[in-house]
Amino acid sequence: MTMYYAAIFEAEEGGYYAEFPDLPGCITQADSLEVLDAMLKDAMFVWLDASKEDGDEIPTSRSFAEIHDEVTGQEEFHSVTLVVIADKVKRVRKNVSFTESDLAIIDQAAANLDMDRSEYLAMAAKEMAQKKQAA
Repeated sequence: MTMYYAAIFEAEEGGYYAEFPDLPGCITQADSLEVLDAMLKDAMFVWLDASKEDGDEIPTSRSFAEIHDEVTGQEEFHSVTLVVIADKVKRVRKNVSFTESDLAIIDQAAANLDMDRSEYLAMAAKEMAQKKQAA
């Protein structure tokens, strides 16, 4: 598994953005923390994949304390979170059925978040599971 810490900030115009201090230029943003959380893995994966493809050296991940000390006190600082991705991500294809109207709603919601249908459904399922666990 690959792990890096992301620093999360509140955006002036609303919403949130996150940057990975150990991965220069790896930044993502969203209107809510829930959506930002779903986007962190993708941002990190794309950054690492592009760096590997370009033959760049992959930086070592620093500790929570090092990252926290670096970003605490910066304007709009919100929190630090650990982002973990599996070294090999494998998507599994499954057939599911929806009514045409439900599928249209899903596709529109995914498009609004710049996600594909599978990403959106996975994010929504994780969010529902987290709410269920919290209850």
